[in-house]
Amino acid sequence: MAGWNKKRYAEDPEYRRKRKEDARRHRFPSVLKRVYGISVEEHAAMVAQQNGRCAICERKPDHTLCIDHCHKTGKVRALLCRKCNTGLGCYDDDPAFARKAAAYLEYWKRRHLNQDEMETTT
Repeated sequence: MAGWNKKRYAEDPEYRRKRKEDARRHRFPSVLKRVYGISVEEHAAMVAQQNGRCAICERKPDHTLCIDHCHKTGKVRALLCRKCNTGLGCYDDDPAFARKAAAYLEYWKRRHLNQDEMETTT
């Protein structure tokens, strides 16, 4: 493969970083179109519209935002950080599971807050 040096790739972190960056830049447009049905420009517009932030937690991640999409229809919904995207995937995109998880967290948050208050008053 022209321009490819296995030894240098293995030993030179800067060379390895540039090779990975070049590969991603060349692959990214075709993946966007083939997997998600959107162009680089449409993706850039989504990033701009969300100010580079996750649509759920609103944090600006260190990594590239994930493209959230419906697995049944293939429709792109929004851009999410890895944690939020993984969380939705763990709930099989089922809002009922997400609501149950939220209720569970609220219950335990209240319970621990009440315990902390009781301990500080005694």
